[in-house]
Amino acid sequence: MPPPTVTPRRGRPTHRRPVRTMLVWCPDWPVVAAGIVDGVPVHAPVAVLHANRVTACSPAARAEGVVPGLRRREAQSRCPDLLVVPADPGRDAGAFEPVVAAVEQVAAGVEVLRPGACALAARGPARYFGGEERAAERIVEHIAQECEVEAQVGIADGVFA
Repeated sequence: MPPPTVTPRRGRPTHRRPVRTMLVWCPDWPVVAAGIVDGVPVHAPVAVLHANRVTACSPAARAEGVVPGLRRREAQSRCPDLLVVPADPGRDAGAFEPVVAAVEQVAAGVEVLRPGACALAARGPARYFGGEERAAERIVEHIAQECEVEAQVGIADGVFA
């Protein structure tokens, strides 16, 4: 339970309920962004590297044993066909803008947490679409339709839950 806060008028403690939040997440976003901007084949084994370490990888690369945190040489020894792409935060952010715009077409108040993830209050979309689950489904469908990108939605009490 959150700590009590004091109301200015009466001095009685009140408890604020956490805000239900929807988190829209696009898995492996740096790989997807490289596919959108640079034409990298995202269904092939791909790894995005920063400072000679894997920061993101495609599902095909993970199937070969490549995981974030590996050094380049170790990743390439596990998957000889690995396509290595340098990290580019500008590319990731620019490619994520259409996804954010698609979410904003369905719901207001979108906050970008990082490229590949954004958050919004669940109350409005849940009321409009008839529940949190329906709102989440609608957002995922709209992103897939508008941007041809896979997305997932999680709903919890607050962003960090």
